[in-house]
Amino acid sequence: MKMQKKDWLQFIVFSLGVIGSVVVLFREFLFDQDTLLGSVMSDQLNGLGSRFIRDTIVLPQWDGSHLGGLPTLDAMFGDAYHPLVFLQLIMDPARAVGIKFIVCIILAYFAGAILFSYISGKWKTGAFLGVLYAFSPVFFSLIYAGHDGKMMVFSVMPLVLYGLMKLIKEGKIWGSCIVTIGLTWMLLSSHLQLVYFVLWGLLMYSLYLTCVQQRHRLLLKVRIFRQVILGVAVAAALLLAAVQILPPYIYTTSQSVRSSEQKTTFGHAVSWSLHQEEVAAMLMPQFLGTINTTPGSTHPVSEYWGHNSLKINSDSPGMLLILLAFLSLSRRFDRGEKLFWLAGATCVLIYAVGAHTPLFQVFFTAVPGVKNFRAPAMIALWMPCIAGILAALLFKEEKKSTCCLSSTEIFPVLMSFVGVLLLLTFSRYWWPLSSHLASCVVLVFALVSNVFLVRQYASPVLRGASGLSGMGRIIHFPWHHLIVVNLFFMFLLFVIYSGSDVVTNRETGSYFRPLQKEVMQQTVAAVWYSFVVGCCCVGAVWFFFQHKYSPLLRYVALLAVGLLDTLSVNVRYIEVVPRRDFIAEKQPFIQILQAEHAKDPLNDYRTLSAGPLPRIFNNNTMAVYGLRSAAGFHDNELQSYRQFRRGGGRDSFLGPVMERQDITASAFLNIMNVKYLFLPHPEHQVQLLKNRAAFARTTLYYQYDIVPDVQLLEQLYTGRYPYRQVIPFSEQPAFDREIPRHTVSFPETSGGSSRITSLLSQDSYHIETNAVRPGVLLFSENYHPYWKAKVNGEDKPVWRAFTTLIAVEVPEGKSSVELSYRSEAVAWAKGCIFFGGILFFSLCVLQLKEKNAGKKTIS
Repeated sequence: MKMQKKDWLQFIVFSLGVIGSVVVLFREFLFDQDTLLGSVMSDQLNGLGSRFIRDTIVLPQWDGSHLGGLPTLDAMFGDAYHPLVFLQLIMDPARAVGIKFIVCIILAYFAGAILFSYISGKWKTGAFLGVLYAFSPVFFSLIYAGHDGKMMVFSVMPLVLYGLMKLIKEGKIWGSCIVTIGLTWMLLSSHLQLVYFVLWGLLMYSLYLTCVQQRHRLLLKVRIFRQVILGVAVAAALLLAAVQILPPYIYTTSQSVRSSEQKTTFGHAVSWSLHQEEVAAMLMPQFLGTINTTPGSTHPVSEYWGHNSLKINSDSPGMLLILLAFLSLSRRFDRGEKLFWLAGATCVLIYAVGAHTPLFQVFFTAVPGVKNFRAPAMIALWMPCIAGILAALLFKEEKKSTCCLSSTEIFPVLMSFVGVLLLLTFSRYWWPLSSHLASCVVLVFALVSNVFLVRQYASPVLRGASGLSGMGRIIHFPWHHLIVVNLFFMFLLFVIYSGSDVVTNRETGSYFRPLQKEVMQQTVAAVWYSFVVGCCCVGAVWFFFQHKYSPLLRYVALLAVGLLDTLSVNVRYIEVVPRRDFIAEKQPFIQILQAEHAKDPLNDYRTLSAGPLPRIFNNNTMAVYGLRSAAGFHDNELQSYRQFRRGGGRDSFLGPVMERQDITASAFLNIMNVKYLFLPHPEHQVQLLKNRAAFARTTLYYQYDIVPDVQLLEQLYTGRYPYRQVIPFSEQPAFDREIPRHTVSFPETSGGSSRITSLLSQDSYHIETNAVRPGVLLFSENYHPYWKAKVNGEDKPVWRAFTTLIAVEVPEGKSSVELSYRSEAVAWAKGCIFFGGILFFSLCVLQLKEKNAGKKTIS
C-alpha cells in the first residue's frame, strides 16, 4: 500500500487523536505524581519490591529481598532486560509500571494499524481496526491485574505477522528482520507461555502460506528458501532472547515450585480455563459480569459469577470486531485465508476451554511445555488479532466497486447476529438450565454460514445450470471448506453439552468453583446493555456499507460505536490508587527499621508481615525500603523454600508463636534471621514486635546430624530439634576435616564468630570467621546449585542445610570465606546472544545485498 503525502498527514493527525484519547483515559494517573496505576490485586503493585532491586543497568543475579532469596533471571524475574524496563531507570519505578501499560496500548494501535492497512490496502481501515485491536477488552483489562508481560506480547503480535507476510508472500527479506525484532521484544517480556502460543500460530500460518496458498504461484525451491529465511529469523530471536529463555527453562523444570508434581498435574494445567459462560461472554462482555465501579465504593469488586476462583479480566475481543469477522466469512473472496483463520480460532477455543473437551488431553500429553503451563484461557489473546484480520479482508473487498456489500448480502448476517444476541440475552436468565438455548445460538450461526457458503459456490447451478454441467459443478464443490466451517460449530455444541463436571471431577474440581447464583441474579439485567450495544454495532455496520454517505462519516460512525462497545468495559479495569497506599517511606515503623539497617546493612535482619495489614507492609515491598522479608509471593519460588515454609503461607513461622504465646518459640523465625514482625493491632492498626532470639545472618556450628527433610520440619515445628547446637543435613556431606555428628552424650560446643565484612560484587559476599574448632558456617540464604564458595582462597563445596539454607565447611581459627552466586545458565545464554546477533546481522546483510542488486534474491 502506497500512501500519499496527504494520507500520511491524515494518519499522523488521526494517530495523535488516538494517543490523546489514551492520555484522557489515564489522565488521573498521568498528571498526578502521587498515584499508581493498577489495582489492589495487581501483580506489579503487590510485587513492587522486586522492581526496586536494580540500582544500575546491570541486574543482580540473586535477589535476597524476600522468600529467603531466589534467582532473578533464572526465576523469570519479570521483564528483567526488556526495553521498556529502562523506564524504571529514568523515573520512579513504581510509576514506571503504569507507564509501561500505556506504552503497550499505543504500540498495539500502531502495530495493528500497520498489519490491517497492509491487508485491506487502506490506511483508514488499518487505523480504525488498530484502535479496536488496542482497545479490545481481552487486552485492555490486563492492566487491572498488572499483567504487563502479556501486554508486551500482544502489543507487537500484528507487527510480527506483518513481517511474516512480507517475507513469505512477497519475498521481502526485511520482513524477516521485523519478525526477529518483534519476537525478541516478546521473548524479553515476562510471559514466555504466551509467546509459545504466538509461535504456534506463526508456524501454522507460514506453513499454510508456503504449502497451500502459494503452491501454484511459486517454485518449490523458492517457497522452501523463504521458509528457511523465516526459520533463521525465529532462531535469531530465540538466541537474542536466550537470557530470558534458557535460565528460566532449567530453573522451572528442576528447582522451582513449578517443577513439583502439584504444579504439573492435569488439573493445574486446565486451571483458569474458559467455561461455557465465558465463551458466551466473549460475544457479550456484560454476560458474565466485569469489575464493578459503583460510585462511593472503596475499591472495585468483582461481578463475576462463573466457575473460575479468581477472575479480574475480560475475555471479549469486542462485539464489533466479532460482527465484522462473521460478516467477512459470509463473502467468497479470499476464502482460503478466511477458512484458515476460522480454523485457527477453533483451535484457540479448543485449547482455551481446557477440560471441557477431551481434546485438551492431547495437548497435555503430546505438546512439550503444556504440563508446566496453566491458564489456557490466555491463548484467547489471539482472538482480536484473528477477528481483525478477517475484518481487514472484508474491507479489502469493500474498496472494489464490483465487490461492494449490498443490502441483500449483509441483511441476513446482521439479522442473524441480532437473533443470536437475543437468544443469549434470554438464556442469561436461565443459564444453569440453558444448554438448549445456547445450542440454538450455535445452530443459527451454523445455518446462516452454511447457506452463504453453498450460495457462493452453487449460485451458477441455481441460476439454471442443469444436466451434466450442473452435476459437474456439484461434484467439484469444495466440500472441505464446508467441513471446516461445520467443525467449528460442532465444537461449540460440544463445549455446551460437555465438561459440566469440572467442579465435581476429582482431578479438576479443586481448581474451580460452582456458579455464584446470588451474583448471577443480582447482575442479570446488565446483559441488556450488551444487547443494545450489539444492536448499535449492527446499525453502524449497515450504515457503513451504504455508499451514499462519505467515507469519513461512515468510519466515524463505526468507530464511535466500536468505542462505545469496548470502553464501556475497559474503563472498569482502570484503577488509579494513591502511591502512599503501597509505598510509605516516612511511616514511623519503617523509619525505625531503616535506621537499624543503616548501622550494619550487610549483617541486617529480616522482617515478616502477617495478618490483615496495610499494603505498605507487603512482604514483597520491604525491598523498597532497603529491607529484607522472609515471606512474600513469587509464583516461581524455590521449591526447597516452599517446603521449608510447609506450604505457601506463614503458618510454619507463626504457628509455634501462637500456640506458645512466645515470639521466640518459632525455630523457623529464628533460623531465617527474622528479628522484626509486623502484626495487626486492634487500636493502632499495626504493631512492631522484636524477636531477640533471631539468628544472625551467619552462624557457626560444630556438630551436625543427618535428618530427612520431612522429619526435620516436623521436629522444628514442635520444638524437638536442637537447632541452635546442631546443623541438620538431609544427606551425608563429605567434610575435609572431622566434624562430630551429634549424639546425646556429646558435649555442646559453642563460641567463635562470623560476620559479613564486604560485598565483593552485587552477588558476592566476603565473610570472616573465627572458629574454635573445625565447623560449619550457616549462611541465612536459600541454597542453589549455582552458589560457589572459597575458603581461604580454596574452592569448597556448598551444602544444603535445614532443607533450604547454605552451609560451608570452615577450619579452626580465622578464615576468609567468599560466597558468590553466578548463574551458569545465564552465562550460557550470553553466549547464545552472540550467535543470535550473527544470524540477525546476516539477515541485514542479505537485505542490503537484495537492495543493492535491485531485485529479490529469494524470488
